[in-house]
This record gives sequence, C-alpha cells and structure tokens, in this order.
Amino acid sequence: MENKLYFTTQPVVVLDDYRQFKVGFYELLLRDSTTNRFPGQAFFDAISEEDGNEEFLDFSEQQIRVVMQQHDNSDISINLETIQLGYERTYRFLEDVKDIANHVILEITEREYSGQDHALIQFIRYAKRQGFRILLDDVDTHKHINSCVMSRLGIDGVKFSHQMVQQLPFQEVKQRLEQFQEEHQDDDVVMIVEGVNDQRQLEKLFDVGISYQQGFFFSPPNNLGR
Repeated sequence: MENKLYFTTQPVVVLDDYRQFKVGFYELLLRDSTTNRFPGQAFFDAISEEDGNEEFLDFSEQQIRVVMQQHDNSDISINLETIQLGYERTYRFLEDVKDIANHVILEITEREYSGQDHALIQFIRYAKRQGFRILLDDVDTHKHINSCVMSRLGIDGVKFSHQMVQQLPFQEVKQRLEQFQEEHQDDDVVMIVEGVNDQRQLEKLFDVGISYQQGFFFSPPNNLGR
C-alpha cells in the first residue's frame, strides 16, 4: 500500500482575539502516489473488506508515528469511515496507538452506510474510554448522529466541509453555523470550518465565532482537498 498511497498533512489552526493563528493539530490526508489526490473509489473498495481495512490501518499507524516525529509530537487527526467501525481490526488499531492516544484525534466521516448506527455509537464510546478525542466530519451534509446523542457521547468537535464554504452564499453558511451554535450552546463542542482560502473568508468566519479553521490559506498549495 505504501507504494501506491501516501499521507500529507494540512494544519487546523486556532485564531486568537487578534486574528493571529497557530497550529492546533495536523490532519492526515490520504493521497494517491500517481495523481496526488484522494484515491476515492480505490480507497472505498479497499476498506469495504476486512483485509483491505487491516492493510490500511497498519499503514496508517506507521505514518501517524512518522508524522508525529516530523512535527515535534504535535497532535494528529486521521479520518475513519463509519464502515470501518464495525471491524475488529479497527478496535485493535486503537489498542496499537493507545500509547499516543492523547495526541491522536479520530475524525469520523458520517457517510450514510446502511445499518451503521449501532457500530458508530459503540465505537465512539470505546474510543472515548481509551482517551481518544472524536471529531465528526462533514456535519453540514451528513447528520447521522442527532444533537442529543452527540452530547451524550461527549463528542469533542465537529467539522464543516469545504463544500459548504466554497459553494454556498456566505449568508447561508452563517445561518447554518449560528443554528448549530444555538443548538449546542451548552455543549463543549469545538466547531471547525474547512475550505478557508483567503483572508476575507478567515475574517468573516471569525466574526461569527469560528476560531478553528482549515484550508489552503494555512497550508502549501499542493495539499489538494479530500
């Protein structure tokens, strides 16, 4: 797998009151060695089988440790698809990296695979007990976990996809963010917005309370989006 795929990193930054930013953590982005893009269907085909999932997670563990060393033990996030959460090997992956659990953030992408609700909730509970932090990815397009369950499971944060920022009028983006803020005003949930490409977007998002941001504006231009 390492000959066909690789990971690159993109920082998730935190802005202070003066709109200056520092890296909060780095997200691992999976790339195809030939196209330098997310491998798409090839990746989904691989993790649809237990053997493919095992190979991918073996590769992921190795790369997480390498990237942590490269970035002076910074926190690292890695994406997991909900279909992976039903595999025994994914639980063993958590055991394998438990020694660095305080540096590993699990981003669960809520694609709507049939029958995955129970596996999703069970996995999140297990991961939280092991000391991992959990982010729900693409919450603006997938709402597999409702607000009540999100709060009960102790979800640490949510990520709004780059499609929302890049494809919708900002007024609609603002309404979605403010609605989420209102629904979760009593929860300690970090809101992260992806797809920030320029200073203007940074400032408009900051003005509606988004201090955690991610996008090309904060990283080299060759980190093409997932």
